[in-house]
Amino acid sequence: MTKERRHGQGTYFKSSQGWVAQVRVYDEFTGKSKQIRRRARNRDHAREVLKELLDDPTVKNANPGTTVADYLDIWARDSLPVSGVKDSTAQTYRNLIHSPLKPTLGRARLDTFTGQEAERWLQRLDKFRKRDRTPRATKANPDPKPIPGGHLSQSTKRQAFAVLSLALRTAARDGLIDSNPLEDVRRPRKTRAEVPVMTADEVEAMLKAARGTYYEPLIVFVANTGCRLGEALSLRWKDVNLTGATATITRGSLTDASTKTAAGVRTVPLVSDVVEALKARQSQQRRDRLKCGPGWKDTEGLVFTTGEGTPVDGHNARRTLRLVLKAAGLKQDRPWHTMRHSLATRLLNRGVPMPVVSQIIGHASIRTTVDIYGHAEAAISAEALAAVLTQGSAG
Repeated sequence: MTKERRHGQGTYFKSSQGWVAQVRVYDEFTGKSKQIRRRARNRDHAREVLKELLDDPTVKNANPGTTVADYLDIWARDSLPVSGVKDSTAQTYRNLIHSPLKPTLGRARLDTFTGQEAERWLQRLDKFRKRDRTPRATKANPDPKPIPGGHLSQSTKRQAFAVLSLALRTAARDGLIDSNPLEDVRRPRKTRAEVPVMTADEVEAMLKAARGTYYEPLIVFVANTGCRLGEALSLRWKDVNLTGATATITRGSLTDASTKTAAGVRTVPLVSDVVEALKARQSQQRRDRLKCGPGWKDTEGLVFTTGEGTPVDGHNARRTLRLVLKAAGLKQDRPWHTMRHSLATRLLNRGVPMPVVSQIIGHASIRTTVDIYGHAEAAISAEALAAVLTQGSAG
């Protein structure tokens, strides 16, 4: 039997029955190593088969020398698809694994990743900067310079910590490590970034600047319903009742079968401006469909589509709204979420009860609404407080 090793990563050899390619991998279920063999026609074919085995993700399992970064890839491949999270959430986890988790974890090994090593990782996470971003070239600025990437937000660091902890919990379950080292490590502190809120006059200025644009109905809809952008872009005509002036939110995005939370499934009222905007949208869509003919691509009956019937791209919607806000002379920070927060704040300031606002916005719990908007609703009005104080002094 002639054996030839390829950089110590596997073997191909000639046996009494012909050429064979072989690799040894660690089985995380039995805790033992196992051999995987494939037959080959000749020596050259055996070399090719060995390369295929080494590149095959289904045979790349954790072994005692596996790094935490490599294990995250294994976890994302094997465990994440059966974890029960929504597709959009799973994609967020994969994005976090790509960056910032893998760059900041470096070559830290899974079997030696202690709580102390995790704290050193958190220090690297604090110093990590996002990639530089180069704006799109324009006539006014044909050769834009890259914008240096900033530090991660607290929210992103908390999410990265949570994803890593989930993966390490699975590793502990499968006996690859004794326990999850992050269980005794303090998670990055929670902070709530201030989201800009527009006044009623500013909302009116935005809507005025949006008039005549292709995305005007979408902007009018979100500004007056407080829906998330993903909820609006996945809205279907079958969920809209123009006669009854309601829309039922059933999905959080085009790739999700449901909303972000169970409470996200809700029916929102449509004011007359929204009804008129949706009727205009319906007419525009009919014209687009007739123009495209057989080339019309919408198969779901989406409310908001492009002129060809494809789903509206979220990046394009964000870019368009920033241009609208710029034309109106307004700030462009987190544009779509700004409309959501603006509506909730205006409703509360006008006396709409917190539970009602929570239901309209689609929060999982009224506690979430209180945490975000508690400052917007006075615990008691000045008139009511004066009446109580007057009664107290009279007694």
